[in-house]
Amino acid sequence: MKSGKPTDQYDDAAVCKLQDDLQDTERRYRCLFEGSKDMIFITFKDGIFQDVNQAAVDLLGYDNPQNLLSLGSAEKVYDNVMHWEVFQRQIDRDGFVKDFEAKFKKKDGSLLHCLLSGNAVWGKDDEIIGYQGIAKDITARMDAIQNFRQRHRELWVLNSVA
Repeated sequence: MKSGKPTDQYDDAAVCKLQDDLQDTERRYRCLFEGSKDMIFITFKDGIFQDVNQAAVDLLGYDNPQNLLSLGSAEKVYDNVMHWEVFQRQIDRDGFVKDFEAKFKKKDGSLLHCLLSGNAVWGKDDEIIGYQGIAKDITARMDAIQNFRQRHRELWVLNSVA
């Protein structure tokens, strides 16, 4: 007699399929998150770190993710706290930010020039509960631009004297 209710075997198969799909999705996410050579970070709305990838740890000069997470707020890695505030305001206003320039302080105090893109993490009540972002190290590019400008000024002076 058919009751119109799925059998336990079907329910078990469906549950197994969902679990397999979930594990596959988690594995792909972790692979992307940990494999990226750019910093990836997730924070709560107040800036407290939720998660960072290994590239963030390496680029900022920390020994492990826990040391970086123990800083608490993401604003502590910004050279200028106003950059964190602008990053937040832009995401709060637009839901995302793209190619935002900021400098980060490494553990040893040196600076890392970064290009940030990020977006809001939304909660159940359609309110922003956090931020996630990617920061690309552009220090070498900025140093090259600075050197180019310096050489240009030097050549201009030499040319004007000649």
